[in-house]
Amino acid sequence: MLKLADFVLSTTALLIVFAIIFWSITPVSPINFLGAGAGVATALVAYRSLTALPAFFFCLLGVALVGYSVFDVKLTPELGIIAGLSITLQCMMALQLTVSERLDNDWLASRIKLASFLIKLGPISSLVVAVGVLVLVSVSSEHKQSGLVYTLILSWSLSQLVAVFLLPVLVFLTELPQISRNKRYQVIGASCLAVCALSFLFRVSHNDYQHKRFDDFYFASNEIERAVVDELSEIKLQMSALQAFFQASDNVTVNEFNEFSARLLQTNTVVALQWIPLVSKGEKQNFERVASSSLATSVSIDNPQSLRNYKKQHDYFAPVYYSHSKNSYLSVYGGDLLSDERFALALESAMAGDVIASTAPLAKIVGESAYLDVYLFLPILNKPQLNPFGFVTKENGSQVNGFIAAVIQAEPALSKLAEQSFAKSVTVSFKDMSGNEPFYLFGMTVEPENRLFKIVDFNEFGRQWQLTIAEAQAWLAQPRNWLNWGVLLGCTVGGILYQLLILLMTAYTTELNRKVKDKTHELILQKEQSELESKGKSALLANLNRELKTPINALNSLITQLRITAQGKEEELELVDNISSVSTSLLQTIEHLHDLSAMEAGGLEFSNQSFDFLLFLKQMEVMLNANREGLARHVGFYFDDSLPRFVLADQQRLQQLIVALTHNSALIFNTDNLAVSVKAHRHQHGSASIFIVITDNSQGDEHNHLPAQIAEREFENLSTSMTIAKEICQQLEGDINLSLVPEAGNYMLSASVKLPLDTNLANTSLKSWPLSIANKEIVIICEDRDIEEQISDLLMKSRCTVRHFNGITDSLMEFLNNSSFDLVFIECCEINCSEARLFDAIAEKQNKTGIKVPIIGISDSELDVGHVHLVDSFIEKPVRTGVLLEVLARYF
Repeated sequence: MLKLADFVLSTTALLIVFAIIFWSITPVSPINFLGAGAGVATALVAYRSLTALPAFFFCLLGVALVGYSVFDVKLTPELGIIAGLSITLQCMMALQLTVSERLDNDWLASRIKLASFLIKLGPISSLVVAVGVLVLVSVSSEHKQSGLVYTLILSWSLSQLVAVFLLPVLVFLTELPQISRNKRYQVIGASCLAVCALSFLFRVSHNDYQHKRFDDFYFASNEIERAVVDELSEIKLQMSALQAFFQASDNVTVNEFNEFSARLLQTNTVVALQWIPLVSKGEKQNFERVASSSLATSVSIDNPQSLRNYKKQHDYFAPVYYSHSKNSYLSVYGGDLLSDERFALALESAMAGDVIASTAPLAKIVGESAYLDVYLFLPILNKPQLNPFGFVTKENGSQVNGFIAAVIQAEPALSKLAEQSFAKSVTVSFKDMSGNEPFYLFGMTVEPENRLFKIVDFNEFGRQWQLTIAEAQAWLAQPRNWLNWGVLLGCTVGGILYQLLILLMTAYTTELNRKVKDKTHELILQKEQSELESKGKSALLANLNRELKTPINALNSLITQLRITAQGKEEELELVDNISSVSTSLLQTIEHLHDLSAMEAGGLEFSNQSFDFLLFLKQMEVMLNANREGLARHVGFYFDDSLPRFVLADQQRLQQLIVALTHNSALIFNTDNLAVSVKAHRHQHGSASIFIVITDNSQGDEHNHLPAQIAEREFENLSTSMTIAKEICQQLEGDINLSLVPEAGNYMLSASVKLPLDTNLANTSLKSWPLSIANKEIVIICEDRDIEEQISDLLMKSRCTVRHFNGITDSLMEFLNNSSFDLVFIECCEINCSEARLFDAIAEKQNKTGIKVPIIGISDSELDVGHVHLVDSFIEKPVRTGVLLEVLARYF
């Protein structure tokens, strides 16, 4: 059943493909479209099944009729029959070959199937239309005995190229679940670009061939035309010379005539020159006697065997008297040319117009040879002394005494001309067009179809002559140059490979997507299974952590009681301290197990809180140096000026990281004296990369090499704490490395983390303070008058209440016990009993009210060790306004 979709697809595809062929391949011939049409039919049938073939033939017939009426494309019955059979057979063959790949577009499922499908659809199936073109050429009369290898390969090439490029476009215009829309459009765009490139190459190749063809033909035709014109001019010149010779002489003997004629007969066209006097009937016998005597042969005017009777009667005769010829059969004397109609008409024309007149071509067979002769006559006027036998007086009073005649043969000259190198590719015919039918003097009829030809008409010697020059072979059978062959083979192979690679990439992507989808599904199942196992393992570790902490907490309570009962007993206290150290280590190991379980479950938890990073580092230095039970007992911190003051991070995780780094550095470097350098690099707005570098700070070269047990395994697996530290760095976008310092010759352990900055503090300005610290109660405990005034002036501008105390006095202690306050500035000196009492009072007040009061220390460049854990932040002397604003911004 015919479907509208089949008609629309067939018409659109045929119009587009035929338009491309019409533009790129010249000259236009139905054979050019046969291969392309077969390719369109193959693609449509492979896409829509065999039911699309009837609709295709209807559309093809309509397009053919349009080409016949508009573009004058020649259509023949054999063309239609062979084209229909070839296309049908090719479609059936393609369907049979590709039946396994066409099921559900399975040819796109894998690269092997795709390559097999394209080869079957294109090169193999297209052999049918090539055979059809061969049969068409064989039954076409104008193409017989022609070598059409190029045309056959061109039809085969166009068929497979159209099929291979059209089918993917048709398939990818529809939705395919296994291929994305962008990928389909990319393939369609790439195919269209390739078609444009191929058509452009074909057009360049064929235009080059056509230009050369036109140039060669018109050069040859112009040369032949010029040679014919020159030959006609030479004939006129010879006859004019002979006429002048007679007009200038009073008497011309036969020897003089022969000698002069021999000098004139230098061309191939004129084969004989003759002198034909007019003889009156009364002088007939006298002429015969004189002619026989001078020619030494019997001459008779009466010769009825070789003459045709002419109905018109004359009072005179026109016999051949002198004759100088290249061929012996022309050396015939006597006779009466006026008695032969073929000569009489030309003689009368020459006599009437005093011009050269020609006879119709005369065929003569001499032995086994045939000759075509044309006689040209030119009258001799007013020379009675040349012919004493008679004359004819014309109406104008002039006397016609006789005629000079030239016998010409076109075949020798044109044959010699056809042997020239420039004329090898053309055929020449020369014919007399004066009669009812053309009379060929040279050459034969050539069909003008698929050939270049040129017709030149001559009106010479009183007759119409026509010179026809045509290509020796139809353009379909003409040999092609290396450019045509190279473009044809290159476009065929290159186009197929290009489309194959494009589709192979698509098939590979499809195949890869399918594998990725299957692998993803498999990984999801594995992940779910792993998560179930991980949750079970994490739950087990969490339960184990809780169960282990219970006896350890009980042990710690017992240790506290033992410490009280062992007061004053050094040996017992030392034993209690050892037990306490073991308990602490065991508790730390349990915490590590908890962290490892968290890592196994998907990662450690981090909280972001703003804190004073410099104070945190100082507190870490104090804590590490105060822990005499640790491996690193002497840890020196070195801070860079670029360190940010306030950061947003998990303070407990950073503390865990630094403790793990120092502990494992002591193991790696086998020393208890370490140097910790902390630097920052602000490469992005709002964040900073913190670099922690730990090196051996001991003297001597005994620690310049790694211990064997460290070198034999990766350092990050040295301990559970190092594994956790590695995870912390990675989650903070950093890493841990152990490397050699070339200059120093020793090793260093470096760690990097990326910390966000507290941007609220960084963007503060003095103008914003009155809104945030107005009506606040701030206490300043400082003996330095300059610092007190600097802080007071800034705070007073912000409309807050400032209480100043010059040292720790009773009035200060009374104020702290009875009044409320929001922030305390204290000048930190060496810790003493008074300061200890002050901090205890503030802590007691906080416990009663439940309100945390920030304490900001004011110290020299280094904060005293005793104050590190007592203050919440600190300011170094001399106090800078920007630093003071940052500290205040943290709490208000």
